Amino acid sequence: MALGQGMRSFYVKLNTMAQNHLLRLFLKLIGKPELDTYYREYYESVKEGLEEFDRSGVDRMFYGTPAVIVVGCKAQATLPKEDALLASQNILLAAHSMGLGSCLIGMAR
Repeated sequence: MALGQGMRSFYVKLNTMAQNHLLRLFLKLIGKPELDTYYREYYESVKEGLEEFDRSGVDRMFYGTPAVIVVGCKAQATLPKEDALLASQNILLAAHSMGLGSCLIGMAR
Protein backbone atom coordinates (compact mmCIF):
# COMPACT_ATOMS: atom_id res chain seq x y z
CA MET A 1 0.00 0.00 0.00
CA ALA A 2 2.93 2.37 0.64
CA LEU A 3 4.05 2.09 -2.98
CA GLY A 4 0.52 2.88 -4.13
CA GLN A 5 0.43 5.92 -1.84
CA GLY A 6 3.79 7.10 -3.16
CA MET A 7 2.62 6.75 -6.75
CA ARG A 8 -0.59 8.56 -5.86
CA SER A 9 1.43 11.50 -4.51
CA PHE A 10 3.60 11.57 -7.63
CA TYR A 11 0.60 11.58 -9.99
CA VAL A 12 -1.29 14.17 -7.96
CA LYS A 13 1.70 16.51 -8.41
CA LEU A 14 2.06 15.61 -12.09
CA ASN A 15 -1.64 16.15 -12.80
CA THR A 16 -1.54 19.48 -10.95
CA MET A 17 1.33 20.63 -13.17
CA ALA A 18 -0.35 19.25 -16.30
CA GLN A 19 -3.50 21.26 -15.58
CA ASN A 20 -1.50 24.46 -15.93
CA HIS A 21 -1.97 25.47 -19.57
CA LEU A 22 0.69 28.22 -19.38
CA LEU A 23 3.28 25.81 -18.00
CA ARG A 24 2.54 23.28 -20.77
CA LEU A 25 2.76 26.02 -23.40
CA PHE A 26 6.04 27.39 -22.00
CA LEU A 27 7.61 23.94 -21.90
CA LYS A 28 6.52 23.27 -25.49
CA LEU A 29 8.03 26.57 -26.60
CA ILE A 30 11.41 25.65 -25.12
CA GLY A 31 11.38 22.23 -26.77
CA LYS A 32 10.03 20.15 -23.88
CA PRO A 33 6.59 18.92 -25.01
CA GLU A 34 6.40 15.92 -22.65
CA LEU A 35 3.98 17.52 -20.14
CA ASP A 36 1.61 18.52 -22.94
CA THR A 37 1.77 15.00 -24.39
CA TYR A 38 1.04 13.57 -20.95
CA TYR A 39 -1.91 15.93 -20.58
CA ARG A 40 -3.41 14.91 -23.93
CA GLU A 41 -2.80 11.18 -23.62
CA TYR A 42 -2.93 10.26 -19.92
CA TYR A 43 -4.27 13.08 -17.75
CA GLU A 44 -7.95 12.04 -17.76
CA SER A 45 -7.38 8.34 -17.10
CA VAL A 46 -4.89 9.13 -14.33
CA LYS A 47 -7.36 11.59 -12.84
CA GLU A 48 -10.05 8.88 -12.82
CA GLY A 49 -7.62 6.42 -11.23
CA LEU A 50 -6.71 8.93 -8.51
CA GLU A 51 -10.38 9.59 -7.77
CA GLU A 52 -11.06 5.85 -7.54
CA PHE A 53 -8.04 5.37 -5.26
CA ASP A 54 -9.25 8.17 -2.96
CA ARG A 55 -12.84 6.92 -2.99
CA SER A 56 -12.34 3.18 -2.56
CA GLY A 57 -8.63 2.51 -2.03
CA VAL A 58 -8.39 0.59 -5.33
CA ASP A 59 -4.85 0.93 -6.67
CA ARG A 60 -5.14 0.77 -10.49
CA MET A 61 -1.42 0.79 -11.05
CA PHE A 62 -0.14 -1.95 -8.74
CA TYR A 63 -3.41 -3.60 -7.64
CA GLY A 64 -2.12 -4.06 -4.10
CA THR A 65 0.81 -6.24 -5.15
CA PRO A 66 3.34 -7.13 -2.44
CA ALA A 67 6.35 -6.56 -4.75
CA VAL A 68 7.23 -4.50 -7.80
CA ILE A 69 10.15 -4.56 -10.21
CA VAL A 70 10.69 -1.33 -12.12
CA VAL A 71 12.59 -1.77 -15.38
CA GLY A 72 14.26 1.23 -16.94
CA CYS A 73 17.00 2.14 -19.32
CA LYS A 74 19.00 5.12 -20.44
CA ALA A 75 17.27 7.34 -22.97
CA GLN A 76 20.52 7.48 -24.96
CA ALA A 77 20.38 3.74 -25.66
CA THR A 78 19.91 2.74 -29.28
CA LEU A 79 16.51 1.15 -28.63
CA PRO A 80 15.53 2.06 -25.04
CA LYS A 81 11.89 0.93 -25.14
CA GLU A 82 12.78 -2.35 -26.79
CA ASP A 83 15.59 -2.96 -24.27
CA ALA A 84 13.21 -2.42 -21.36
CA LEU A 85 10.55 -4.66 -22.91
CA LEU A 86 13.03 -7.48 -23.52
CA ALA A 87 14.34 -7.22 -19.96
CA SER A 88 10.75 -7.31 -18.69
CA GLN A 89 9.98 -10.40 -20.76
CA ASN A 90 13.00 -12.20 -19.31
CA ILE A 91 11.91 -11.29 -15.77
CA LEU A 92 8.37 -12.56 -16.45
CA LEU A 93 9.70 -15.83 -17.88
CA ALA A 94 12.04 -16.30 -14.91
CA ALA A 95 9.18 -15.68 -12.48
CA HIS A 96 7.03 -18.21 -14.32
CA SER A 97 9.81 -20.81 -14.20
CA MET A 98 9.93 -20.35 -10.41
CA GLY A 99 6.18 -20.84 -10.10
CA LEU A 100 5.47 -17.17 -9.40
CA GLY A 101 2.64 -15.19 -10.88
CA SER A 102 3.56 -11.95 -12.58
CA CYS A 103 2.01 -9.24 -14.66
CA LEU A 104 3.53 -6.66 -16.99
CA ILE A 105 2.05 -3.23 -16.35
CA GLY A 106 3.41 -0.72 -18.83
CA MET A 107 2.79 2.91 -17.91
CA ALA A 108 5.84 5.03 -17.40
CA ARG A 109 7.68 6.65 -20.26
